[in-house]
Amino acid sequence: MGTNYYSTYVELLYSLKNFDFTIGATPFEGLYADKFAMVNLGIRYNKEMKISENLSLPVYFSIVTNPYSEKFYFAVGITI
Repeated sequence: MGTNYYSTYVELLYSLKNFDFTIGATPFEGLYADKFAMVNLGIRYNKEMKISENLSLPVYFSIVTNPYSEKFYFAVGITI
């Protein structure tokens, strides 16, 4: 067979109130892993942060791990 020039990624997302729960996997060898692997587990909290009487920003706080590569991430951002 030839060289694989693409990757396949499948993700499930479940939202509950202000939280999003994510599970992602790669079913085949590719960029994310060299075999089937769970490559994304995360939880995200979404909140409207009030800046002033007339201004609020939609912010989020995420904790994400990649069990396959044994890495852990924390992210804060603004949704526009």
